Amino acid sequence: MAELLEQLSQFEIARYRIVLESQTEAVLPAIIGSTLRGAFGHALKAISCSVPHQNCGICFLSDVCLYTSVFEPTSLRLKDAPRPFVFEPPIPPLTREISENLTLKLRVAEQGKISFDLILLGEAIKKMPYFVYAFELMARHGLGADRQPFAISEVFYLDPNFETYSIYVPSDSKISLHQTSNLAELIEIRLAEITVSDRIKIRLLTPLRINRNREILEKITFNEFFKQCSLRLKFLSENYGLPIEYDYKFLMQKAEKAEIISRNLWRHNFQRWANRRERKEPLDGMLGEIEFGADSFADFLPFTTAGEILHIGNTTSFGLGKFEIY
Repeated sequence: MAELLEQLSQFEIARYRIVLESQTEAVLPAIIGSTLRGAFGHALKAISCSVPHQNCGICFLSDVCLYTSVFEPTSLRLKDAPRPFVFEPPIPPLTREISENLTLKLRVAEQGKISFDLILLGEAIKKMPYFVYAFELMARHGLGADRQPFAISEVFYLDPNFETYSIYVPSDSKISLHQTSNLAELIEIRLAEITVSDRIKIRLLTPLRINRNREILEKITFNEFFKQCSLRLKFLSENYGLPIEYDYKFLMQKAEKAEIISRNLWRHNFQRWANRRERKEPLDGMLGEIEFGADSFADFLPFTTAGEILHIGNTTSFGLGKFEIY
């Protein structure tokens, strides 16, 4: 564990909280990660791109462009890399009944406020002022299908203990950037809060999407859960920190011995509108709770704790794949 944490001490990470104020009564999807990410992408491209054709695939500026370096990479090295940001919108009270009926909405009164967190990794942290500018533009243009207008109320930096420090208000022309954290520090803080012996309980807070043969995996074993956590950490470290070394084969063999003590999972079905493809796309995923049992989970905890912070599965930048160990 100590060796892994030493490696992760070179992985920079920062968390922010953006507070928006609604300019009208607003009704938004209950899970707004896709809405936020899509609107942010449009705004980021608007402030980044000045070429008439707006086609990143043929643009000679794509290698140095803010938009393609963060949101839609065109280089072969980064094209399949996980994005260096994760949206963490408010988590609605999702139950099996709500998932079946899909009736829950996020309703915001006029001048009411909503907030969401943003996790930035590596070099993307230095681009936070651009993110704030894009959020301002995003809010003015409006959220949701009806483009309901918002405005930035305030932006905060969250330290490793979740203490908040204001770094921007609209009346100020400057953004105060705080010192960043490293992933090892966040993991150590979380490990001190967790008491795990021969059992570990996982609560899926937002839909977990693990694709297998174009289908969502519904029966989640511990070795699959560990695999998602460890590979997510590995790929992010390779792209936004330093490559990490650990005995993946040994840990996977050990993870296969863990048993399922209890499992109460259900599938949450919902969709998003993909503007670039001009069609609806599924964002189905699993919710609920799982309890696993094994001789010891000590070797796995740094990876699963990293997964808590970074999310796991597909579509993590939307805020999906968030879980907690309890």
